[in-house]
Amino acid sequence: MEVSLVRCLMTDMTESPSPRTRVLGGAMIAAPVLTLASTLAYTAGDGMGADPVGGSVQVYAFVATSLAIVGLTRLLEAPLPRVSAVLTILGMLGVAGGVAFGIDSIVYADDPVAALSEQESAAAGLALFLPGITYPLALIGIGLSLAMTGVTARWSALTLALGGLLFPMSRIPGIEPLAVIADVVLLVGLAPIGWSVLTGRWRTARAVAAPSSGWAAA
Repeated sequence: MEVSLVRCLMTDMTESPSPRTRVLGGAMIAAPVLTLASTLAYTAGDGMGADPVGGSVQVYAFVATSLAIVGLTRLLEAPLPRVSAVLTILGMLGVAGGVAFGIDSIVYADDPVAALSEQESAAAGLALFLPGITYPLALIGIGLSLAMTGVTARWSALTLALGGLLFPMSRIPGIEPLAVIADVVLLVGLAPIGWSVLTGRWRTARAVAAPSSGWAAA
């Protein structure tokens, strides 16, 4: 039989998640929780990007974020393989920036002059600001892609994209209340996706061979 058409159908599936999948799903919940905790530590301490506790929590938040990015882009691998690959790269660059900003915050709290963020150099741009820009781009791209493919609930995916948009709007000018709002929005968007992956319930794409009038049996 010749198969003339391969269609990608979106189907609800319930699977028993592997330990790796549970880790990725759990990270989707832990990452925004830790990010929010970091922001609250900043606001209760010496301010955004200037508190050692906030910076320390931020480092661990982005370790969790790295796993969350892998899990999210994995959901997109079947329906949008190339987009999934690009978003994984953008997300990992963003994670590097998040860890770097966290460490820089610890340094700034001890000696502001020594902080890389205070230096006008190419190193600061490459280590902090360039990867910092890719993180919200990755969140927006993942959210919109999830919404477009229907892999997850549309409202949750769009909320994730909104959180990605609010992230730089709050961080760049250092607006602490908006940063808290951005983190809550990310938590509201990501947690349901993480729970669905953690429990083994999510919408996934599978390729189904569908014959057309042109096929012939041998």
